[in-house]
Amino acid sequence: MAGTYSLSGKLALTVPLALRGQPTLIIQRLRQAWRGVPIFSLVMLTGAILCALFAPLLAPYDPIKTNPVHALAAPSLSQHVLGTDHLGRDVLSRLIYGARISITIGFLAVFVAGSLGVLIAVVSGVYKGWIDRILMRVTDAFLALPYLMIAVTVISILKPSMLNVIVVPNARSSCGTSSRILLTRCSYSPASALGQG
Repeated sequence: MAGTYSLSGKLALTVPLALRGQPTLIIQRLRQAWRGVPIFSLVMLTGAILCALFAPLLAPYDPIKTNPVHALAAPSLSQHVLGTDHLGRDVLSRLIYGARISITIGFLAVFVAGSLGVLIAVVSGVYKGWIDRILMRVTDAFLALPYLMIAVTVISILKPSMLNVIVVPNARSSCGTSSRILLTRCSYSPASALGQG
């Protein structure tokens, strides 16, 4: 069965009844799939990743090249969109190239913290007894210390480098990961998962 629609009397469209509700159904399903997803954050993260990947194509100027003539130039649409710094370097180009370092540190930091935390949790879960108690007391000690104090102390002792920025702050985060995994282990036993506990 088909329905006929007329657009201002000039054009008549014949649409099968089975297809009438399809666009709204598709939109409803997309809304349900994306419900709870922070769209703005996802768009910003995607933009930062694209800037990091295509930095040589997107940057209008060399981010390192100095130009004292244009030092502290005001933002303008004709030349430097975000202006220049005190050495005459384009700020927009430096932001685009800086996305590479930010994205690298962000992903590696999460990867290191997650991997180290899972490793501590697996070792503590497999080798119960005194190994579990020692690992959990070390984890508790790390979690009891203020995060900023640990980071500043260790970075001041070690030389500032990208590796230290990734590893040092995430040593404490990995302790939180391992303790959350082990708390989950204590909450759910295999018997309760099978409905017998």
